[in-house]
Amino acid sequence: MALYVLEHPGWVEDGVGTVRRILDWGNAKFGNPLWSGYGVLATNEQTAYEVPGNSHTSRQASLELMWAEAAETPCARRRRSGTSAGDVHVDTDGKNRYYRDDVWLTDGYGDYVRHYLRAMAAAPELAPPDENHLLRTTSVIRRIDYGPDAIAYEKWDAVSRERLKLGAWEPGAVEGGTMRWDPRSRVLEVSSTARRVAISRRR
Repeated sequence: MALYVLEHPGWVEDGVGTVRRILDWGNAKFGNPLWSGYGVLATNEQTAYEVPGNSHTSRQASLELMWAEAAETPCARRRRSGTSAGDVHVDTDGKNRYYRDDVWLTDGYGDYVRHYLRAMAAAPELAPPDENHLLRTTSVIRRIDYGPDAIAYEKWDAVSRERLKLGAWEPGAVEGGTMRWDPRSRVLEVSSTARRVAISRRR
């Protein structure tokens, strides 16, 4: 529900406030202080089985970041670090598991990763600092090519908005839309007007 309201802000009056109340309820009902010593509030899957889950913790954290972006307010460290709390569920070989046992692995390979992507889009500083990445689009990306001097992508809709983190180089121009570049955060916002967009490196 919180995600839907954030993605459709006009659906309810005071959408930002509504999402805040949903998140506060989730923290009170499912918050687990297991890693509070690290400044992290993990999220349990349910009330009967009070064990923090990887996808549930990363979902709550990504929504906190998306709420902070919508409310234009900085996140508390506890909320921002919640995405990292999901990392404790990943072994060194990438294997995903629940804390204490190996059940419910399915949500560790689907929505868990998606929550990380949403978190990076809401807080681009979480994306790698020295690489180029598309973080968000309002369309569907059909193909994207990252080159040493350009990024080109094709999408479903002609009119859309994209957010990219450009850590490898700075943009010089965009074909197929207009751009707004923030050199401090290294975030590029593209307002696309064509199905194919090409961003060229600044010379």
